[in-house]
Amino acid sequence: MNKLEITTRIGCKCNCYFCPQDKITKSFASSNRPGKNHKQIMSLDDFKFMIDKVPSEVTIEFAGMAEPWLNKDCTKMLLYANYKGHPIGVYTTAVNMTKDDIDNIKIVPFTTFRLHVPDNSNFMKIDPDNKYIETIEYLLNSNINNISIMSMNKAHKKLEHIVGKYYRDVMTDRAGNLSVASSIPVQSSQFKTGPLTCAWTDTFKNNVLLPDGTVLLCCMCYSMEHILGNLMDQSYESLFTGFEHQNIIRALSNKSNYYILCRSCSASIPKTDTGDNYEL
Repeated sequence: MNKLEITTRIGCKCNCYFCPQDKITKSFASSNRPGKNHKQIMSLDDFKFMIDKVPSEVTIEFAGMAEPWLNKDCTKMLLYANYKGHPIGVYTTAVNMTKDDIDNIKIVPFTTFRLHVPDNSNFMKIDPDNKYIETIEYLLNSNINNISIMSMNKAHKKLEHIVGKYYRDVMTDRAGNLSVASSIPVQSSQFKTGPLTCAWTDTFKNNVLLPDGTVLLCCMCYSMEHILGNLMDQSYESLFTGFEHQNIIRALSNKSNYYILCRSCSASIPKTDTGDNYEL
């Protein structure tokens, strides 16, 4: 299933340890990319313009490289994508989410709704104050479809009695984009050689949309190494016929170990059927 992750803004005040915000903010400001306009916050009008270009079978996920609800129009965007017939997924910390937001979105038949809660080790740099706890309780009592809970370690002691069963995820170095302290339990990626593919998508169509229309290869692309194009200026289909997307496929099919981000990513796996053996 093809997916498009929505980064509703550049810059996230959550500033969690495992999220290389320094890389995305610096790259966004300096990158010489198609359609560069420095729009750090996605407008509702721009979102509608771009989503209208995306086939309805493509899943729209509100996740990306910042907490989605740090954009005040996130709920309106989500409801519009649902109205257009897209499957909808959410990955959120619930920071900035209100009870009205929850009441408005609980009718949506989410494919995934992953709530990421603070942990006792402070890897997720969010203080679960009374207002936050009240929002979490309201969210968990709202009968949201397909909701699940995760934490990067043991859930924060203020939340243990609220969240119940949850998944403890493993921190990774985001394909080498995260500077890792030796004392922090982060899974470092090893450089991989030979023909590879992605464990998430062998079509490389699980992409990330930034506020100015820039489309990145995936959610590991914090340094914006692989820009497929810009949805403000071109069609969705053309993102996958351009040089960058084709170059990624060629590079991963190649035995010369030509460097691309995927070779440092924990999600890449050996490709047994290499097809054409491209030379780069």
